[in-house]
Amino acid sequence: MAKTNTRPQLFRKLLGRLVTIAVTVWLLVCAMLFVMQEKMIYPGWVMNLQTQPPPANVEVLELAIDGGQVQAWFVPASGDQPAPLVVYFHGNGELVDYQSHIIKHYSLLGFNVLLPEYRGFGASKGDPSQKNIGEDVAAFYDMVIKRPGVDTARVLFHGRSLGGAVAVDLAARRKPHALILDSSFTSMTRMAGRYLVPSFMLRHPYRTDRVLPELNLPTMISHGTHDEIIPVRHGRDLAKMTPNAVFYEYNCMHNDFPGRTGAEQYWQRVTEFLHEAGISSLSKNE
Repeated sequence: MAKTNTRPQLFRKLLGRLVTIAVTVWLLVCAMLFVMQEKMIYPGWVMNLQTQPPPANVEVLELAIDGGQVQAWFVPASGDQPAPLVVYFHGNGELVDYQSHIIKHYSLLGFNVLLPEYRGFGASKGDPSQKNIGEDVAAFYDMVIKRPGVDTARVLFHGRSLGGAVAVDLAARRKPHALILDSSFTSMTRMAGRYLVPSFMLRHPYRTDRVLPELNLPTMISHGTHDEIIPVRHGRDLAKMTPNAVFYEYNCMHNDFPGRTGAEQYWQRVTEFLHEAGISSLSKNE
C-alpha cells in the first residue's frame, strides 16, 4: 500500500494558520487605530503636564466653545506701522507654551505672531478633531486680521509636522500670501497606509496632497533626511506636487529639526524666502 504524502497537507495547514494569525493581527491593529486615533493624532493629554504661563509680551486670546474655551497666543509687532502676520501651527507633540524660538525669530523680522492652540492641548479645552481645529484657527485668524497693526497684504502660514496639515487646511479657507511647511506629511491616510489601515477608517484624513497643489502660493518645504516619524519622501513629494515650491533637507530626525548645526542656515533660508515672496523687507544679510 502506497504511503500518503502528508507534507503538502501539513504545509497548507501551516500556511493557513499563519494567514489567519496575520489577518487577526491586522484586524486588531485596525480596530485599535480606529478606536484610539484621536489620542494618537492629538496626544495633548500627554503634554498638558508641561504647561507654563505665557511670557509678559503675549496677549492671550480666547474663543468660547462648549465646555470651556480655546486659547491662542498673540504677540504684536513693535512699531507704529502695520506689520506682516505669521500664524504658526505647532506639531502634535508640542504646545504653544514652548514656541519661544518662533516668537523670537519672527519678532526680530518685524512680524505679528499668532500661535493658536489646539483643543485638548495646554490651556485649551474640548475635543480635538480636524473639523474643530480648522474652525478654531479660522476664528482666531479672523480676530487678528482685523487689527490695525496687521498688514493684510503680508500674511504667512507656517506649520510643523501635523501643524503643516493644519496650515494647509486653513489656507484653503483663508488664503495667505505664502506657506512654510516643516517635517509635514502628504496625508494622514498615507501615514496610516504604512500599517495597511484602509483610508475609510480615518476620521481626520488631512489631505494636504489634494489641497496644496491648488493653492499656487510661494511655498518653502523643509524636512529632516533621517526623519523616523514622517519619512523624508513625504517632504520630497510635497515639493514635487507644489508649484512655486522650494525644498530643503537637513541632516536631522523629526524631533530635533533642523538639527544641531542647521538652525542658523534654516532661519537664513526662511528670511530669504520671505524677502523673495514680498512678505518681509529684510534679506538674509540684514
